[in-house]
Amino acid sequence: MFFHVLTLLLCSPEDTSCIITVPFTLDTASNHGVIVASKIGILNKASYVSLVKNLLQKPTMEELVKNQAILDVVRTLLGTGMTAVRGKAWAKASDGTQIPLSIVY
Repeated sequence: MFFHVLTLLLCSPEDTSCIITVPFTLDTASNHGVIVASKIGILNKASYVSLVKNLLQKPTMEELVKNQAILDVVRTLLGTGMTAVRGKAWAKASDGTQIPLSIVY
C-alpha cells in the first residue's frame, strides 16, 4: 500500500494518539505485530474510534483466537509502524505519561 503521507487525513479526537493499521490475512499475522481493537468505540461528531485493547507480537493462531484479534472478515489488524499524536497528547507522551491509543483502519 503506497500513499503520500501528507494526503492522510486522521479523524481522531483531539489530544490523543492514533495507530494506523491495515486489515490483513491471518497467515501473514504470524510474522508481524497485530493490533487488537476494543469492541467498544467512541463516537464523536467526526469519527468513530476504537481503542487499542492489546498488542500481539508474531501471534500464533491460538493467540489470535484467545485475544479476539480476528475480525468478522477473517482478517486481523496488522501494525504498520505509523503512529500519529495530536494536541496535548504530545506533552503527555514527552513526560512519560501513558496515553490511550486509538485505531485508524
